[in-house]
Amino acid sequence: MTVPKGGEGATSVAGMAVGETRVARLAADRTSTSGSFGDVEGLAFTIDADAEYLIECFLHFRSGSVLNGLGLALNGPASPTAVALWTLIATGLTTMLAGAARAYDSGTAAGLIDTADADSPAALTGLLRNGANAGTLALRYKSATALLSVTIRAGSWARITRTL
Repeated sequence: MTVPKGGEGATSVAGMAVGETRVARLAADRTSTSGSFGDVEGLAFTIDADAEYLIECFLHFRSGSVLNGLGLALNGPASPTAVALWTLIATGLTTMLAGAARAYDSGTAAGLIDTADADSPAALTGLLRNGANAGTLALRYKSATALLSVTIRAGSWARITRTL
């Protein structure tokens, strides 16, 4: 297995052999106040058509308010044949919100957290079986409450492994 040192920005995985892995890491914080999903700039991969990938994203985030949490999802090339994801988002030191998704731009959003402006962990893991369209696979995020800020912190990372 090859695991190159990841950097900021879209990482090409086009032409990867089965078993190869690529990593992307955020060099700077990303903040949103939108209640709609948007790409986490820097955590995206260019992928092949007719291929299967394991996606693992490990993040730490901050919310500017206890009345707001984080939403996570993926977006990618049109017409995938399978999208199967789970998310875990911390809402407190001993509580997590768990969820699953079977399509792009559908994911779990934690509406409340226990402490504002404190680093909290979150994860998204899943399988993508891509269809006939090559393109970009991107981690997406949103503020659970529009107009309140949520920040994906520098040092968060995503890893993709080709499995078929």
